[in-house]
Amino acid sequence: MSYHRILRSITGILFSTALFFPAFPLAGIGVQYGIDNSLSMPDKVGEQAILNDLSLNVSSFGSVPATYTRTTLSGADLPVTINRVNWQRNWFNFGGKIFIDIIPFINTAELSVNYGMWEYDGSITYPTSITFTNPNATNNQNIKDIATINYATTKITSEALGLGNPFVKNTPYAKLQFDLTARKNLLKFPPVINVFKLYGGAGLTLDFATPLLSAAFIEKTLGTTLATIHDVNNLQGGLFGQNNDAMVKIGKQFMKELMTPRMGMHFDLGVQFKFPVMPFGIYVDAKYLIPFGNLDKNVDGLKATGILINSGISFSL
Repeated sequence: MSYHRILRSITGILFSTALFFPAFPLAGIGVQYGIDNSLSMPDKVGEQAILNDLSLNVSSFGSVPATYTRTTLSGADLPVTINRVNWQRNWFNFGGKIFIDIIPFINTAELSVNYGMWEYDGSITYPTSITFTNPNATNNQNIKDIATINYATTKITSEALGLGNPFVKNTPYAKLQFDLTARKNLLKFPPVINVFKLYGGAGLTLDFATPLLSAAFIEKTLGTTLATIHDVNNLQGGLFGQNNDAMVKIGKQFMKELMTPRMGMHFDLGVQFKFPVMPFGIYVDAKYLIPFGNLDKNVDGLKATGILINSGISFSL
């Protein structure tokens, strides 16, 4: 049997089967893997956090000049700084979708979801001790001018936050995304059996994202805890040290703020391959995401406009 006769036979079988099995049934579901390149963030080092609830006893710093009579130093005197560097997309991004193919005029209505992760090197730099260098220091002088301030830095890792995330080792960032899309078929080939389908569309996006490590986030999360720290030595051991209650509190606040909704929109262009005799198909969707505002109101540098590519397997009902 020649190649052309085999091809004609296969085409005839598919055409006959299409008369009994719709090429694209009424509804379906899909599972997908996403590559989300919409998020990016520039490095930020030394973002100052003014912790107004922090009040440290001057006596905890050791030897104090007799001319310096202040009894406490506040967070404004000894600023804590936040660092965010080395932003990168994590490989973890999975989701799914449901769709209905009988919508008049627009062909298909689809609801899809993606849960993705990113990570970066986040850290907190804080004072650990002060050595007065001016024996005649007075109260009206800036502490930086009359003393040497020693600092330490704690990395904010997934483990330190008590999240136990097996996929992210550094500071985690997560986004849960819902897309409601109206799609229109642009091209179907070959006729009748429609194995290949090219479609385009647009719709609304609803994002739920964790906050970034920032000065405002630390001030809000640790306000009440800061009020109990009066000894400078407790900053490292009892507040900003690894695996303590304050770090776990930050981790819990990360997950709590994941439930904050943020709206946006998207444009969609995709392809689907599905033989009429098979309930399964494969698809690739490319979405251009446009948020309505910042995903994190406390950080201006987080960019969230860009392309998300999903590839997956669909099951038609």
